[in-house]
Amino acid sequence: MRYILFVSFLILRINVSAQVDTVYQVSDVNTKPEYKGDVYKFLTNNLRYPNLAKQNGTQGKIYAHFIINEDGRISDVTINKHIRYVYDRATGETTNKEVDSLGDGLEKEAIRVIKLMPAWEPAIKNDKPVKVFMTFPLVFKLS
Repeated sequence: MRYILFVSFLILRINVSAQVDTVYQVSDVNTKPEYKGDVYKFLTNNLRYPNLAKQNGTQGKIYAHFIINEDGRISDVTINKHIRYVYDRATGETTNKEVDSLGDGLEKEAIRVIKLMPAWEPAIKNDKPVKVFMTFPLVFKLS
């Protein structure tokens, strides 16, 4: 009975490990993923500053995390870090403050525009396209 249980566990473990999908860090691949075209032009044309953020003067930097899949498509977009730009009218200086959320629709817009991006050239490891984890900063600044 003990032998059958061990063999069953081993087979289960083999099947589970075969289904694991590795997502690499950019530093672990031979060729980094590459956006086809000008990413800044894409952002300029597609990023919409939310009205509430404009009205409240909300500014800052959002770090979006996502996966670029083997076919170059983006998935699993999340926001990890937020830095609020705080302008002091008395001194005329801007300081940066890490916060839980910038709010006013900025995170939602960051996720929307990242998901809107066309497919990238995928990362390559050992001559095969692989999934890679990316971090991409988006700056929201009023002029």
